[in-house]
Amino acid sequence: MRPEREARLVLFCEECMKNFMMKKERFDGTCPMCGTFVRTMRCSRCGHAWIPRTWSPLPRVCPKCKSKYWNRERFVSQREE
Repeated sequence: MRPEREARLVLFCEECMKNFMMKKERFDGTCPMCGTFVRTMRCSRCGHAWIPRTWSPLPRVCPKCKSKYWNRERFVSQREE
């Protein structure tokens, strides 16, 4: 039996120019080397947060829920009765 692998993120800090690997559940949004904020994207539909491989162009869909409206808030209309 092989032990289960923990989910890890491989991140790149633009400020200190270093790569680092961190457990997904321990990532708080900052670089452990220099403490600067590492940019993430968040889906407004399902709440999933991720770090894109490139910042341009923007991703077409959310990697988790596959919604193409990941960067738009949901419009809720109220019906008058």
